[in-house]
Amino acid sequence: MIRFAKNGLAFDGERIDLILYNTHDCGCAFKLIASVWRQICGNGLMVASEFANFSH
Repeated sequence: MIRFAKNGLAFDGERIDLILYNTHDCGCAFKLIASVWRQICGNGLMVASEFANFSH
């Protein structure tokens, strides 16, 4: 997994990330996922709202 995040794209406890997934055993194709991450509690727990998912 590689996370592409740019400083300055965080607003009101939410941030925008682009994530590239791949498997080590060629079990599935890579996935490119764009999502908005939102902090839901004070200890740093975050959840994502996926808004774009591309598979190869």
